[in-house]
Amino acid sequence: MNFLYISPHFPDTSRLFVRALAGRGVKVLGLGDAPENQLDPETRANLAGYAAVGSLGDASQVVPAVRHLIDRYGPIARLDSNIEFWLESEALLRDAFKVPGMALTDVRHLRSKLFMKQAFARANIPTAPCEAVETLEQVRVFARRNGFPLFFKPDTGVGAGGAFRVDNDADLVRRLEGLPPGYIVEPFVRGRIVTYDGLIDADGKILFAASHAYRPVSELIAENGDTMYHNILPQPPELVRLGREMVRSLNVRERFFHGEFFEADDGRYIAIELNVRPPGGTFMHTMNYSADTDLFDRWAAMISGQELGDTEPATPYWHVAHVGRRDQFTYQLGHEALCAALGPNLATTFPMPPTERAGLGDVCYIIRSQTWSGPGGLKQLAELVLKR
Repeated sequence: MNFLYISPHFPDTSRLFVRALAGRGVKVLGLGDAPENQLDPETRANLAGYAAVGSLGDASQVVPAVRHLIDRYGPIARLDSNIEFWLESEALLRDAFKVPGMALTDVRHLRSKLFMKQAFARANIPTAPCEAVETLEQVRVFARRNGFPLFFKPDTGVGAGGAFRVDNDADLVRRLEGLPPGYIVEPFVRGRIVTYDGLIDADGKILFAASHAYRPVSELIAENGDTMYHNILPQPPELVRLGREMVRSLNVRERFFHGEFFEADDGRYIAIELNVRPPGGTFMHTMNYSADTDLFDRWAAMISGQELGDTEPATPYWHVAHVGRRDQFTYQLGHEALCAALGPNLATTFPMPPTERAGLGDVCYIIRSQTWSGPGGLKQLAELVLKR
C-alpha cells in the first residue's frame, strides 16, 4: 500500500512514525515544506518518494504535489500527519483523492473548542461555560455571570498559542481592542491539567490508554522555569470513565487522542478539550516507556491493516516522568554525573528541539520507577534531576 505522510521531518516524532510504517513494508510517500536534501538521512531512506511545497496549508500547492506523487507511484491508500497543524490539510487531501479517514467537515468540527463543549454537554461530561467572543459588552455580561479571571484562546488554536488571561475589566478593555476574530472565552479554572491519552482502532477498541498530570503550558512558558510532567498510576476510574465518554462523544476512530481535563481542588474533573492526534512534546516516549511498548509500531500496524501480534491493549505499569532542565540554571549534578546517579532509572535523555524548549526545557530526562514516592521513587528521582 502507498501511505502519504505529511510533514515527515517535523516534529521530531514524525520520523519515528515513518520508520514504523516502512518497517512494516508500507511504501511511504512524503509531503513536506522542507527541501528533500534537508530531511535526515534515515527519513530519506524510509521514503519511497517525496514532494516539497512552500506551504502545507495551501491547497493550491499540496493538491498538485500529491497528484504528481500519485501519477508516479500509484493511488494513495491512507494518509496522516499526526499533528494538529495539518489536520485540515490531511482532510482536504482525503476529500480530493477519496482516501479513507476524517473528512474536512469532520476535522473542522473536531478542531472547534465550542463544538467540543457542546458535544461534552450532550454526553453529561462536566465542562466550563464557554462563548465565542463577539463584543466587549457581551464578554462583560459573561464576566458578571462567571466572574474574573477569564481565559481567552483561539477556537481552533494549537496548544497554548494565542491564549491569555484577563483579571479585571480594565485589562479586558485593553486586551479585546484589536483582538482578531475566532476567539472564545471561559472562566479561568485553577488546578493542574490531567489527561486521558491513547490510541483507538476503527471499531472503537482502545489499544492503549494512559493519564498524565502537568501544569498549564502557558504558565510554564511564562515562568521559564524547570518543567516536569508525569503519568498517573493507577489511572483514576472517574478520569478513565470521562475520558472514554469524551472519545465516544466525538466519535473518534482509528486515531491517537489527547483529552485534557482540569482537576479541581475538590477532585472533580472538568473537561477542557479533546485533540484527535498524539499528545505533543515527549508524551509518545513517556507512554512507550510506561508500558515497555512501541506505540509508533502499534499505530503503523493499525493504520495499515496488519496484525499486531499482541492483541491485548498495552497497559502502563511504570511511573514515568519528563523532567526538563534549563541551560540558564546551574544544577547540583552535571549531566554526566546525573546520568550515572540515575542509572537504570534513566530511560533516555536528549536536547529538546528549539521549537519546544519554551515549555519543556532545554534538556529532557525521561525517568521511570516502579514506585512514586519513597527512596528510589519517581518523585525523589525528579527532585534529584532538578536540585540546584
